[in-house]
Amino acid sequence: MTRKFPERKHVRMDSFNYAQAGYYFVTICTHNRREILGNVVEGRFNPTAIGEEAKSTWLDLPLHHPAMHLDELVIMPNHVHGIIVLEWDLTADTGSIPTNPRKAEVHPDWAKPGPKRGSLGAIIGSYKAAVSRKLNWKSRHNTPLWQRKFFDHVIQTEKALQAIREYIVNNPLSWHFDELNARHTKTASFYKHLSELEK
Repeated sequence: MTRKFPERKHVRMDSFNYAQAGYYFVTICTHNRREILGNVVEGRFNPTAIGEEAKSTWLDLPLHHPAMHLDELVIMPNHVHGIIVLEWDLTADTGSIPTNPRKAEVHPDWAKPGPKRGSLGAIIGSYKAAVSRKLNWKSRHNTPLWQRKFFDHVIQTEKALQAIREYIVNNPLSWHFDELNARHTKTASFYKHLSELEK
């Protein structure tokens, strides 16, 4: 019998500008949550070649998206957790870069049609495509590498940021409790806990 994973509430805010500078907690799952990125043994994550590529491509993201930087990251058997910080280069218009990524409210490309260059969705889309391309995944497999959507949480408080950082760092140690683990022994959701932190 196939275990049914818990459904996470879609938290993307309809009125929120996802090209806006700020801190974002992102979770990207493999297709059907297959545990192909590695395994956890005694609280330590051991990556496969796929997991290694997932990590190295993530760390290369700022090379392709210079108006962002990375915070904590963990690769797990069937998902990636990371914090992305968006801030964009406004040199063409003002000759300066915002020192506080939360200062800017409107992305320069916000009015353009299609995926917003520099937005969270564009960055994650490019990441998924890059990992798949480097692994030549499409020609070798009949199923996608990644789940179509991804989970994101707009980090709004320092308390939430610290809690998310701690959660990411300790994720391998708590894998047996993780709701993304088909064999998990606990039903509490960290994602639900986040909403409580920011009340």
